[in-house]
Amino acid sequence: TEPLARVVSVDGTVKYLFPGVGTRDIESVMIPDGDRATLCVSSQAGCRMNCSFCMTGRQGFHGNLTAAQIINQVLSVEESERLTNIVFMGMGEPMDNLDPVLGAIDILTSSWGLAWSPKRITVSSIGKIDTLRTLLDTTKVHIAISVHSPFAEERASLMPVEKAYPLKDVLQLLRGYDFAHQTP
Repeated sequence: TEPLARVVSVDGTVKYLFPGVGTRDIESVMIPDGDRATLCVSSQAGCRMNCSFCMTGRQGFHGNLTAAQIINQVLSVEESERLTNIVFMGMGEPMDNLDPVLGAIDILTSSWGLAWSPKRITVSSIGKIDTLRTLLDTTKVHIAISVHSPFAEERASLMPVEKAYPLKDVLQLLRGYDFAHQTP
C-alpha cells in the first residue's frame, strides 16, 4: 500500500503516513545520517501503554498491525532501496504485538526474504517481560529498553507499565542473556 502522505523536514527526516487499523493511520519515519538511512516503523495503531511523554499513547489503542503492514512500511518508502537500519519504535509497543513483529523480523532476516543481518534491526520496548523473553530467545536483533528514569516511583509516574513490569525485573531478565552478537 502506498503512503497516504510524505513530509520532508529541513534536516532531511521524512515522515510517512500509511493506512493503519480502523480509523487510525500510522506513521513511519526515515532518518538520514550520513551514509545511514534508518526507518522507524510502527507495530500498532495507537498504544495501550499510556506513557506520559508519548503522543501515541495519549491517542489510545486502535489495533495491531499485521506482519504485512509492518513490512509494507519498509518496502513502500521512497528510500526503501537505501535503508541501512530498521527500528521498531514508531507507533505502538512491539512486545504488545509480538507475533506480527516476529513475522516481520523473519521476513527481514531470512534468506527467502530480504536477507538483512539482524544487527541492522533494533526493537525498542518498555520491557514487557514475557514477550521480551520470547524475542530474546528467538532472534538476534538489537534491543533498546525505554527507561526514562532509573527510579521506580519516578518511572511509574512517566510509564504506568513500571507497576506491571518493574525496571529491576527487566534488567534482571536482560542480565541472563549474552549480547556479544550485538557488537558491530
